[in-house]
Amino acid sequence: MTREAELIRALAEDLALEILTSYTSAEDFEDADFSSLGRAAVYLEEQGDGPGPALQELIAKIQSAAGASADGTPPPPEPPPIVGEP
Repeated sequence: MTREAELIRALAEDLALEILTSYTSAEDFEDADFSSLGRAAVYLEEQGDGPGPALQELIAKIQSAAGASADGTPPPPEPPPIVGEP
């Protein structure tokens, strides 16, 4: 791992841990913008090291709050409600 990647990983982990301790409910994650951490995770993945465990946990919580699965696929659509005859 390059020194740059080590620094980015350490900073991303510290920030992810701070967010995980201060955001307590799924609603906290729904409206938050974590695009910088997302870019850090992509960069670390490209470097072959990948994000650390705290950032991985944060990503999973963000995806869960957004309704996506861990692999990034959206959930299946809900079936239409059954309407009875009048």
